[in-house]
Order: sequence, then C-alpha cells, then structure tokens
Amino acid sequence: MKIADKIIVIEGVDGVGKSTLAKTIAKEYGYYHKWMGRPEKGKAFEFYLTEYIEHLAGKIVLDRSHFSEEVYGSYFRKGSEFTHDQNELLNHLLLRCADTVLVHCKLEYHLIEANQAKAAGDEHHGVDPAPIQGLYEKILRESGPFPMYNYNYQVETAQELMERMELC
Repeated sequence: MKIADKIIVIEGVDGVGKSTLAKTIAKEYGYYHKWMGRPEKGKAFEFYLTEYIEHLAGKIVLDRSHFSEEVYGSYFRKGSEFTHDQNELLNHLLLRCADTVLVHCKLEYHLIEANQAKAAGDEHHGVDPAPIQGLYEKILRESGPFPMYNYNYQVETAQELMERMELC
C-alpha cells in the first residue's frame, strides 16, 4: 500500500548541494522538505524508523536518509549501526510507502572541499571526499530496485533534474 505519492531521497557527500536542491524542489514543486539530521549515537535505527513512519506521506523530499548512516558509519566508525535486517526494513519502507527515487549529488572534489571550508565546524568536513563518495556510489548502487539519478548543480538545474525524473 502506497501512503506517499512520491519520495525523493537526496544523498551525497557533505558540501555537494543536497540541502539547496531539496529546498528548491520543496519550494518550486510543492514537496515537503525533511532534513534528516544526525541520529543520536546508538539510536540510528529507531531514529530513521520513527522519522519514516511519521513523515512518509504526500510528496516528500528527504535531505539525507538511512543510506548516510551506512556511508558515514562505515567510514568514520568502522561500521554502520544497522544490522542487515534493519537496513532491509528501512529500504522496504521507502519502497512500499511510495514511488521512491534516489538522487546522488556529486561535484568535483575541489568544489566539495571549497564548500566544506565555507561551513567549517562539522567533524566530517576537511577529510578527503573521494573515499566517501566511493562509498555512496557502492551503497546506493546496492540499495535495491530504487531508480537512481546522479545530479551535479554545475551541469543541470533542479528543473532539468525534475524533468529528467519525469516529476514535473
């Protein structure tokens, strides 16, 4: 049973324009924008499960999702907090609740580093973005039958992306 019309999940390394894209889609296309933030340590599964259950209705654009925990947990903490079954359940929720698409935001590394420098203070900024971007590519590719679109704000506009995804 589908309870949401469409979910757009936006993922990518810090500094690639995820929030800007999510806010643009929300403003110009009537989507509800939900920034997922960072769950409390040891509470990632409960956090995402609760957020998904509470917010998966209508047209929603998620600025990050449980895929970020997979990436950042693997890179910074030597492993995600999710078990395989928990990850599968979260994937299943996104698939069963709506027509869900993934957007993987990418930029050239020197631009990521420049953007991160502007927003200093985050523990994830200032590290080499290449291995993190590689993890995103691997995890999103293996996430299941979600349609996935790559996006680079230097190459196309939010409107062009929405047209490519056939959502406007």
